[in-house]
Amino acid sequence: MARWWGTHDANRVREDLIEPADEVAYAIESGGELIGAVTYYEEPAPDYRHAGLDLFLTTDRHGQGLGSETLRLLARHLFDERGHHRLTIDPATANQRAIRAYEKVGFRPVGVMREYERGPDGTWHDGLLMDLLAAELPTAEDRSDCATLRAGMNKRRYFVVIREPGHAWDASRSMREQDGWEPHAAFMDALAEEGFIVLGGPLGDGRRALHVVDAESEREIEGRLAEDPWSKDLLAIASIEPWTILLEAS
Repeated sequence: MARWWGTHDANRVREDLIEPADEVAYAIESGGELIGAVTYYEEPAPDYRHAGLDLFLTTDRHGQGLGSETLRLLARHLFDERGHHRLTIDPATANQRAIRAYEKVGFRPVGVMREYERGPDGTWHDGLLMDLLAAELPTAEDRSDCATLRAGMNKRRYFVVIREPGHAWDASRSMREQDGWEPHAAFMDALAEEGFIVLGGPLGDGRRALHVVDAESEREIEGRLAEDPWSKDLLAIASIEPWTILLEAS
């Protein structure tokens, strides 16, 4: 969180989230633990009426679907109870995890706002304007339908990633028996929950793995998978290939 928002002490929390009269803030709790906040402001001019949202979660709760679910709930409230027809949100263009989470809710990219926000490092960063119209917010039934492979795989470009054992792989043991399996599995689960990995699993004898990845570039894939506890030593990237779907069962 600090990478995008900077550090917050009690005074800054009060100034940014509690005191502003033109913003509404809600705490986000999970299991009785405070894990973040979500805010919104409303444009009162009738001809430009909309609401703008912002969200942050503590880092160790990323990848669990909590941010997306929070935004769905707030979006439904703003559409149904506050009478809005359009919502906006503006993550940093470099914050791909947030962008994917917002896209899962239904937000669509509108355009890049150049040097839009000054970050904690003191330099200006680009922001991505995203919006969501009332008719575009999926219902629970819609979200269930979109979870199917067919619904999800004809909208974006995908990559197929093959990973193979590294030098620390113990050939006498199965994949689940390798050292560090649990943190690796948790990392991969988080990527799947985020939507970065669409499909994945072992190939053949279980020594290699295949991932179908929703990413913008090979560089993004390499960067994300470099964070895997198994990266290089246990499971290295063998190949990354773009995948175009031409055939699909009806």
